[in-house]
Amino acid sequence: MTGKQYHDAFDERREASRFGREQGSDIAAIWLNPNEELRAAVFDESLGGISLVVKDCSGLSVGSIVGLAYAGEFLQATVKHVRPTHDGFYVIGFETQDLSV
Repeated sequence: MTGKQYHDAFDERREASRFGREQGSDIAAIWLNPNEELRAAVFDESLGGISLVVKDCSGLSVGSIVGLAYAGEFLQATVKHVRPTHDGFYVIGFETQDLSV
């Protein structure tokens, strides 16, 4: 399923506008802990967050705080929503905070 198909499937609830993923940046890495990296497809991003698509959402519940690497940035992120898709994946919405400064 493409990002547009996922996007059409969900209501718009963010205050900031959503953007497509950065060109060449279609994968992000999620760290639940330092030794547990999870690769995720980028669904979209906004000024204050990012949505990622994963097959297994174990450990990613609303309120969880994780580390993210995306487009050369290191971010701290809080899970804001977890939504299943019709094809067995999950779209995880994160509120992000830049840690690279």
